[in-house]
Amino acid sequence: MCFLILGASLLLSGIIFFFAWNWEGMARWQRLALAAVGILLPALSSRLVVAGELVSKLLLLSACIMTGVFLAVFGQEYQTGADTHGLFFGWALLILPWVLYACFEPLWIIWLLLFCTGLSLYWSAVLMYPPATWKWTTLMQSLSLIHAGALAIKEVLAARGAQWLKARWSRCYLLILALALPTMQAVAFVARFELADDDRLATGFLFWLGLALLSFWIYRYKLRDAAAMSLPVISSGILVTWAAIRWIWELLEAVDESVAILGAFFLYTGVIGVIIAGWVALLRRLAQQMAEEEGRASLAVPPPLPSLKSESEEATWRSVLRSLPEGTRQDLEGKIETLAKTPREPVWLKAVSAVSGWVAAWSVLPMLFVVLGVLWDENSSIAMMTCGLIFLGASVVLSRVLPSMTFVQQMNLALALGSWSLFNGGFLTQRGPESLGIFALFQCTLAAVTYPLYKNSAYRFLVAVWATGSVVVWQVAERDKTGGNVALVIGVLAIASAALWAWRTRPEGLNPLAYAAAFSLASTVMFYSLVSDFAWLALPGSPRTASLAIATCLVALVAALNRGIQSLKSPWVIGLVLLTLPLALTGETGVLTAMLLTAAAYAWGDKLMGAFAWVFLAGFLFLFYYHMAVPLSVKSAIIGGSGLAFLCMRYALLRYASTSHES
Repeated sequence: MCFLILGASLLLSGIIFFFAWNWEGMARWQRLALAAVGILLPALSSRLVVAGELVSKLLLLSACIMTGVFLAVFGQEYQTGADTHGLFFGWALLILPWVLYACFEPLWIIWLLLFCTGLSLYWSAVLMYPPATWKWTTLMQSLSLIHAGALAIKEVLAARGAQWLKARWSRCYLLILALALPTMQAVAFVARFELADDDRLATGFLFWLGLALLSFWIYRYKLRDAAAMSLPVISSGILVTWAAIRWIWELLEAVDESVAILGAFFLYTGVIGVIIAGWVALLRRLAQQMAEEEGRASLAVPPPLPSLKSESEEATWRSVLRSLPEGTRQDLEGKIETLAKTPREPVWLKAVSAVSGWVAAWSVLPMLFVVLGVLWDENSSIAMMTCGLIFLGASVVLSRVLPSMTFVQQMNLALALGSWSLFNGGFLTQRGPESLGIFALFQCTLAAVTYPLYKNSAYRFLVAVWATGSVVVWQVAERDKTGGNVALVIGVLAIASAALWAWRTRPEGLNPLAYAAAFSLASTVMFYSLVSDFAWLALPGSPRTASLAIATCLVALVAALNRGIQSLKSPWVIGLVLLTLPLALTGETGVLTAMLLTAAAYAWGDKLMGAFAWVFLAGFLFLFYYHMAVPLSVKSAIIGGSGLAFLCMRYALLRYASTSHES
């Protein structure tokens, strides 16, 4: 499956690169025909599958997107002189029949996005100039009303039995867009920002107030959706926070004495922290009330673990439990029962709590910079480094003693990373960018010291990635892009990634390090490919160290995850060696990195790692396509050839496996 998906993706990308290479040499009718085929092929294919199936709807969505591509190509070929807003309005009008037919909510969202984009462009190009002279505030209110109207239509049709409109994500999406622009106007009003439309801000505030109250009442008492109900509450919390920031900032500007400035800073920290924490507590209380009114004793009680979908799965699970020693079995069953009875916060409340914790922490840092600049004008860099280390140490201690509440833990994490940034800012101000080697050494030391002490996986992942990134930047800056040392760093990261992901009994504390090694490997390959003009491709004199190291680690990882040394006799591993060797010799570091990440993801069944592998591959191909140092013919041959090699290797291995089984 891995060979199939990778091969198909790379082969399709190679075909796209080939057409892009020959685009200038194609006749006008050929270009238009190619764009038209992109519309007709998915549209006609959607009729070959059962109407209403997800595949049919996705094919129609592809046809709708390709309609815009056709309009753009047509306008480029014939130089119609049409305005940009005309393109979006025409696009929305042409695909409207398909949108009505598909009954597919994501397609409706895309259509609404096209219409609102066209309206915004028309507003900025026509309505803001004489004789119309419409205001930006009117546009913001109009867009808000459009999304609010779309939300109202969705709720009415869903209540009347339209099953395809009952998804909660679209409700929250539309409500966010309906509230976002009025919230910006209301913030500008209460914080007294100086804008061109000052005379309309009071109207914008009243518009926001009415919309927020109405949406809160509907989703609190009528439709009873806690996630949607939280959005107007969050909007009002943003408003109150900005009002407090404005008041404290004016207070800080009015004082001159150092003690008064320091007092204002602590006042600011306390007020902002209390406001944000209070709003999170209010949201949690409202969600608890709604859950109790619906007859549940807690916010959300998860199903028993593991989640068993059939009797056979339950029988398998019970047999596994019976095979364990008595003490281990009882301990495991007790933990499962405890987890099943433990109330868990809904995902939306966790997300809101996490974001609020970060906002509460990072809103303090700008004020801290101001205070340090005023109190220690000449030695502010030393003060920044000192305060950064003190706050970082305090965050490490707090991570071990604070309760496991999302808001508290995320706020402490944000303070820790902010303290790290404060120290780095002071260090670079004091020593300058020419001391990148010492800077990288400090980053690695801080990461090594705090990694085992700070009990948070996100912190451990981020500091490991940051330390590795500082080493890469130092090597690139100090060695004038020679490639030797960066290739060595990539080799070390490849070895670390392969070793950690091949370790089947890896301790839980090393999981963030395993993710960090894989992420750092991918980001380093992409970063250095970009700054070095893809220096390791199969060009005269280009190095192969990095690609050979990644290929070796890939084969070692696959062998270790199978039967160790004995698996080297397996036809699949032999085929992998035969495939990776030419990839390594041609310097296809990005493709090899994607293979390494994908192999680790499939072996562990890790969806997060798998998603990152595909995101990295898409990003690498995007950079590879748009980089001007490599001709499109070379790009097409490399990527398409890699995909074809994957598919051929998969076919040959499947035939070999089938023949061996028959014999």
